[in-house]
This record gives sequence, C-alpha cells and structure tokens, in this order.
Amino acid sequence: MRKVKSWKQVLAVQAASMISPVLAVLVSLLVGALIILAIGEDPVNAYYQMFRGAFGDVETFVSVLQRQVPLLLTGLGYAVAFQSGLIQLGGEGQLYIGAFAAALAGYLIPVPAWLHIPLALLIGALAGSLYSGIAGVLRTKYDVSEFLTTLMMTYIASFLTSWLVMYPFRERTATNPGLAAQTMRILDTAKLPRIWPGVDLHIGYLIGIAAAVLVWFFLFRTRTGYTFRMTGFNPYFAEYGGINRTRTIMIAMLLSGALSGLAGSIEVLGVHRRFVDQFSPGYGWDGLAAAILGGSQPLGTFVASFLFSALKTGALGMDRNTMVPFELRNVVQATIMFFVAANIFGSIGFRRSKRSAKAETKGVTKDDSSAVASV
Repeated sequence: MRKVKSWKQVLAVQAASMISPVLAVLVSLLVGALIILAIGEDPVNAYYQMFRGAFGDVETFVSVLQRQVPLLLTGLGYAVAFQSGLIQLGGEGQLYIGAFAAALAGYLIPVPAWLHIPLALLIGALAGSLYSGIAGVLRTKYDVSEFLTTLMMTYIASFLTSWLVMYPFRERTATNPGLAAQTMRILDTAKLPRIWPGVDLHIGYLIGIAAAVLVWFFLFRTRTGYTFRMTGFNPYFAEYGGINRTRTIMIAMLLSGALSGLAGSIEVLGVHRRFVDQFSPGYGWDGLAAAILGGSQPLGTFVASFLFSALKTGALGMDRNTMVPFELRNVVQATIMFFVAANIFGSIGFRRSKRSAKAETKGVTKDDSSAVASV
C-alpha cells in the first residue's frame, strides 16, 4: 500500500515546488530593473513607487483585492481544466458571456435582494458553463481540440457581446441617449454589498476565497476530483482503470466555464453595475497567467492572482510618479510566464522531482487500480 506522507514531507514537497516560480518572479523583476536603467530611470525609485501604488494606503490596497477577484476565479477555472489534462484558453470569453447574462438578470428580474444576488450570480455562472460546454461537446463527440475551440470562441464571445450591447440591449435613456455602449443599470437588489461600510470592497472577494477553498476540496478530497487528476496525470491509465473520460472532460469544461462566468458576474454586480462593452482589460488572460504561475493549484493560483493584481495596480502609481511607462508591468509579467513555461529553473529541483516521480510510480499498486475501477 502507498505510504502516507507526514506533514513535514508534504511541506517539503510544496516548498520545493515553489522554487521555480519564486526565482522566475525575482529574475523577472531584475529584468525589469535593467529595462528601467536602459531608459535612464532609477529602478529602486520606480519599484518603490510601484509598491506605494499597490500598498501605499487603504484605498490602493482595496483596489488590489478588488482586481484580484476576476483573476482568481478565471485562474481557478483554468486550474480545474489543467488538472484534468485539458488545455482550454476560453476564460476571457466565458467571463464576457457570464457578465452579460448576469447583467440581464440584474435589471430584468425584479425579485428581493436575498434572492436576486444569488440568482444573478448563478445565471452568470451557468451561462459561462454552457458556453464552455460547447467546446467540451466538440472535444468528446468529434475529437476537436479544446485548445483551438476555446481560443476561437473567446473572440466570438467578445464580438457577440459587443454587438448585443451596441444594438438590441443598448441603454437609451435621458442620461445616456445611446452614446455609451452599455446595458441598463442593474437593480439595487442585485448589487453586491460592501464588506465594510466606507470601504469599496464587495463580498465578491469573499466569494473568490470560498471558491478557492471549494475547488481545493473538490480536487483533492473528493472521488470526482481524484478522477480529474488521474485523467490529467495519465488518461490511458485512468481509462484502463474504469474512469469515464468523456464524463470527466465534460464536467471539467462545465466547471471551468462556470468559474469564469462567475468572475464576469461579480464584475458586473459588484463593480460596473451594468454590462459595459469591452470592460475587461484582459482579466481572463491574466487569470491564465496566475494559473500557470500557481502550478494549477488553488492556493498557488490565489497567491499568483494577488501578485499580478498588485503589479497592475502598482504600475499605475509608477506610471504617475515616474517616467517609467505602465507597460513595464506587461514586460515583467510576460518574463515571469516565459521562465515558468520554459521551466528555466526546473533543473534546480531536478533530483527532488525525480525522486518524487519514482515514489509516485511505485505507489501505483493493485490496490490503487481497484480503487480507480470502483469510481
């Protein structure tokens, strides 16, 4: 039987897995410092202004937390797909579909607040889930790569919602006679309440934390989550052990899309209070980066989404107070992703990883195969 790891072994493995991402972040900041020097600015002052822009006062820190929510939820959606062996890139499109559906539910359904908020969130998550499910059907029925379908469907969702908000659902009132491409404002009963009075942070942040905990529990403490990870680790062994790959793929795609749709719903109900054309500055793509940097782990995705949110918020302060442009943040984030994706620093923990891989291989016994077959 497989030997149960002690908490010290678990912590050691987790710490070893963080070496590569941490080094990637540090080296990327160094690359950014060299670029700042090349344009004749002081990198110490630039990074100080970036830090102040993200953590200088309560207002900026709240902005970091608020911007983290869509990155976290879309990142969790990607993490679920990646754990299942799926390369789905449609988080941005699913976010737009979920946001638009939540906006319609927010001003078309007059119900009490205790029902309106969860109903609008559920409708947005369901819309994102169904939109993602299209790619799941294409994968399971016709063996069409979800990599291509979800990527193309992202642009379809962006252009479709733009058309919808520009024409049939465009707000035309005395205050906005068709000038701005946006829907009607949601009803007060659909607005997400603030966590603390006077602080512009809505309960969507708590929903994001709860989602991260639930995704972790689902992936690592449930039988279905085990089938997800087994399918992602070795789909042929999983199928040999009796796991229904078609069912696993469909559930993973639906759950992944639901999380991204929930991200869009929270942005509409908690921030914009209506659907605004092209409101996302790339939340879905930043969520993808967070999932990759976080190793497709819920906790890692939470930390990475906070980091990227802080970079984006802090870069605004750096842009205001120095001659260093905001786009430096994009350079730093892209460099981080380059190092992580290329596994430049993976050789540092090579021996440890090799030993872990051997231990995992030895741990797959007949008892494990029968456990899979019983799922």
